[in-house]
Parts: sequence; structure tokens; C-alpha cells
Amino acid sequence: MSAHSSNSAGRRLSPRGTCLLAIFFLLFLPGGLRAESTDTLSATPSHRVSILYIEANSGDSSGGHAALRIGSEVFHYQFGRKGRLHLERESWEAFRFFYNDLGNRNLHEARLSLPPESNRRIWRYFTRRLLAQENNRAQLRELEDDLRLLGDLARQPPRPRLRYAGFFQAEKASGGQPAELLRREIG
Repeated sequence: MSAHSSNSAGRRLSPRGTCLLAIFFLLFLPGGLRAESTDTLSATPSHRVSILYIEANSGDSSGGHAALRIGSEVFHYQFGRKGRLHLERESWEAFRFFYNDLGNRNLHEARLSLPPESNRRIWRYFTRRLLAQENNRAQLRELEDDLRLLGDLARQPPRPRLRYAGFFQAEKASGGQPAELLRREIG
């Protein structure tokens, strides 16, 4: 596996940084993917794999960030609502703009020399994982909605509101002439 790393200012990533990025890459791909060929020209540009490291900043970004760039897409993990970690996929342009331009953070990229089939396998792995996650998140939202509804029903039984239903109940219609006429006509 060879790595080339630079940031938006053209600085090179330290060997320690490259090692940390490689560890991140291997942690999220069970069994790892070993390069069987060093011929980088055979890799299709649409599935070229790189590890990204975004330098720390202040506030919410004080710990830095890591991501996997596959062609024109970036896969990375974020903390979502209720502190749940979830996978996101963004375009490279949007990701770079958010972290580098808006966040004023340096980006480092370590390009991996992998055979084209390995690059495609990595992309399919993360895409399947993202789809499964989205399905699970949709199911979780439905279950949370069901729990909220059941909680509301347990606190207060439903009372259907029907307009004009009071016309047919003697205690609601206290002898007013229109209500009395309607009651006699209906029988």
C-alpha cells in the first residue's frame, strides 16, 4: 500500500499521520484489503480510494476528523441526534467546501494504490452499509413514533370530536327549540 498525502496548502502528511489514517481505514473494513497490484493506472478514476484527515480546530471540531474518499464521494462517520454515530455520504466538492473553505481546516489525503476490483469492493461495502443504516434509521423513527402514540394513549384515552354530536344527547341540548325539533324529526 503506498500513500501520497498533502493538504490544500500542499504540505505533506507526516508518517505518523499516514499511519493513523491507515489504521482508521483498516478498522472500518473487516479483514482489510491488501493490494495485489501496484499498477495505479489501471484504477478507474470513479472508484479511486483515499483516506482523508481533517485537522482539528476549535469548538466541535477540536478532535479532528477522518473520512474515506472513493472517487467523487466521501464516506465519513458523524455523531447524530441522541449521540448516535452514523455513516454519511457526501460529494467530494461539498465535503471539501464544508471542512476546508467554511471550517478553515487543512485536509490531508493519503491515496491508496489498490487494484480496481478492491476499489469497487470498498465502494460497494460502504454503500451497502449506508443503505442498511438508512433502513434501520427509518424503522427506528417508526418505532419511536409508535411509542410516542402509545404513551399518549396511555396518559389520556382518545375522545373523538364530532361536530354537532351534542344535538343528539339530551344533556348537551338543554331544551333549545332547534335541538328539540331535530330530535323529534329523527325520532
